[in-house]
Amino acid sequence: MSQSPAPRKGGEIDEIRACLREPPKPGDALAKRAALRKVVALMTSGIDTSALFPDVIMSCFTTDLVCKKLIYLYLTTQSKGNEELAVLAINALVKECNDQDPVVRGVALRSLAAMHVPSLLEYLAPLVDKGLSDSSTYVRKTAVCCLLQQYHRSVEDFYELQYFAHALRMLSDPDVQVSSNALDVLLEITRLESAKEELATELHPPFTVNKSLLYQLLNRLRVLNVWQQIQVINLCLQYTPGTEEEMFEIMNLLDERLESNNTGVVIACSRVFLHLTQNAPAVQRKVFQRLREPLLLIATSSIAEPAYAALCHIKVLVKRDPQLFEEDFRSFFCTVNEPSSNKCVKMDILASSVTAASVKAVLEELVAYSEDRNEFVARTAIATMGRVTLKLPDALSSVLVYFTDFITLGLEDLRGATLSVLTDVLRQHVQLDKVRPLLQTVVQSYKDTPFTDDESRLAFLWLLGEYGEYIAEAPYIIEIFGDTVLNEPAPVRLQLLTSAATLFFKRPPEMQKCLGRIFHALLNDFTNADVLDQALLYFRLMRTDVAAAARVICAPKAPIRTFAEDMDANLLDRLMAEFDTLSIVYCVPQEKFIVQENASAEGEDEDEEEGSEGEQSAMQNSNDVDVNGVNARVSPDRDAPAANVDQLFSCSSDARVAPLRLSADAELDAAVFQQQWGRLGVTATFSVTLQTRGISCVDAVEAALEDHNIFVLASGTQNGEHKLFLYAEATVPTHSWIFVEAFVALTGFVRVTLKLDAPSPSSIAEAFEGLFRSALGTTE
Repeated sequence: MSQSPAPRKGGEIDEIRACLREPPKPGDALAKRAALRKVVALMTSGIDTSALFPDVIMSCFTTDLVCKKLIYLYLTTQSKGNEELAVLAINALVKECNDQDPVVRGVALRSLAAMHVPSLLEYLAPLVDKGLSDSSTYVRKTAVCCLLQQYHRSVEDFYELQYFAHALRMLSDPDVQVSSNALDVLLEITRLESAKEELATELHPPFTVNKSLLYQLLNRLRVLNVWQQIQVINLCLQYTPGTEEEMFEIMNLLDERLESNNTGVVIACSRVFLHLTQNAPAVQRKVFQRLREPLLLIATSSIAEPAYAALCHIKVLVKRDPQLFEEDFRSFFCTVNEPSSNKCVKMDILASSVTAASVKAVLEELVAYSEDRNEFVARTAIATMGRVTLKLPDALSSVLVYFTDFITLGLEDLRGATLSVLTDVLRQHVQLDKVRPLLQTVVQSYKDTPFTDDESRLAFLWLLGEYGEYIAEAPYIIEIFGDTVLNEPAPVRLQLLTSAATLFFKRPPEMQKCLGRIFHALLNDFTNADVLDQALLYFRLMRTDVAAAARVICAPKAPIRTFAEDMDANLLDRLMAEFDTLSIVYCVPQEKFIVQENASAEGEDEDEEEGSEGEQSAMQNSNDVDVNGVNARVSPDRDAPAANVDQLFSCSSDARVAPLRLSADAELDAAVFQQQWGRLGVTATFSVTLQTRGISCVDAVEAALEDHNIFVLASGTQNGEHKLFLYAEATVPTHSWIFVEAFVALTGFVRVTLKLDAPSPSSIAEAFEGLFRSALGTTE
């Protein structure tokens, strides 16, 4: 069955034109509305409806207000970019501005002001002047809004027509809506001009809030809507009372607004109260008490968003006066269906306002929160318990009991968060009689189920290093970690190195070999610069001055007095000054998250300059090499620690070169050696310097090498140097033969050339080099 063709747009426009041209009849308003709605729908769809322009203008004579609004929308839209249609639209709207109906006059004036036509001002200016003195409130407040549109259109014409003075005059209008719109215009103009480099002070006097204007607006608060109330209340921040009596008068006028059911009004009043009393501490303490109930009422409401805003402001007030909400601590207990954001802010408030009388109930509540399904809430609860111990040291025993329960539960996230907080708590409280049982619990928990999450492992290693003298198994547990140190992430490596070095100075006999193996592994691993740098620092300290190393590595830790969540005094003062802004929610000053456009552009330019400088620096550093082509910043110390690590910690060579094992029964025929030496390519070359010199050093070299299963096949002299042909048979990691040519000078300088018959010769060559150096006990 064939489908009927879609109607042509031309035919639809003809139908609309016929409907619009019909003479007005009683009750035909609905048909006109439907036709005009079709016109607007076609226009917004991108269809050209300019052919209907004359018919739509003729429809302006209707008395139906809905039709008029649709007509005005059509006229202002169609007139864009078409001067002929714009003139027709302007003439039609000018006539409508003289209508007897004030609503029609206001809507027509608003539509006319919204047009973007170069010659609009000569038509609009008389109508705006007339509208400002109109008998209708609606027309006057619309005319006031037209002033701001003219400012955006042309600042020069705005001041030439004295519109700024008109806006100031309209502040005294008997109608609150008109005066409120005038205040909006003045504040917006002031804001725009303050952002400019040069203010228009020569064009008009600056807008200032005086006593008479402020009192006039404050006395109208009851009849203003919520948005206008907030605007007038914020105006108080721009006025400085002359006397203390005047300050109390303003607060008395605003006091009633504290009982408002709107969060914005209450917090805006709170900011004004704090601003007025910032130089009167005694009065401000009474203001805190006055603000307590209104803010608490909003914070405990069932609507989450206003409650969160109030809680953030309460958190700042509690930082300034911790005793303010001491008696209301139960009001900050969380409910089951409360958002996690609100729960975390409440726990922050509880930590700041807890007292000896309320600590038991608060800790019990926090324990319940630690079982929350939201991991972030549970972790925050545990961290809050740690903060409680900082404020109330007597609560340490109770908190450690709860921490013991958390650790023994075996839940990975809960245990990791607990151990992490425990490290902070023990920085403040070093009471061994209370801490030792918990340490044994942690060790036993690790024995039962080894920790697999990095957070638990980091905290556990810290405990082993700081309290290892009280944990019998500490060296052996660190040794287990040391065996797989290269498989650990960088943070665990750093903590393992620090803990091993710290415990070494407390229990040297048990930690000596373990620390040596850790040093060897980390000093020969170049995958992480931070780990390598710290390992080099510790090693060089110990090699240079063991006593100095002990003072540096085992330096007493400064006790934790406050957590990072606690604000410093300067930040708190800034937040109090920026009350009722997003600074309270983010807990940072506004310049940290508000970036001006010009500042952003400057920042991009600086980034580009820094990037170019960084590229130049990188190019310079890339050319900073020694004569052998090795980077001069790295090469001098690359092999020195590896060469001396065994001497420093008296480690056996087997432990140091565990990846490579050489056979003690290796035998090789000279002919096979010669054949393989000619066939294989050079795998590696290196040099070492002996500590002894002369002929006797050659015999010492041969004996030391044979002790490590590196055998001499032949020897002789060449050009004043002693030449050795050596061989070794590797059994681990893979079976391979190692062929060596060494030249030993009388000065003790040894040049070594390696050739390997192995699947992966480079890794075996690196291990053999380490073993060779270890056998000779040399430094490069």
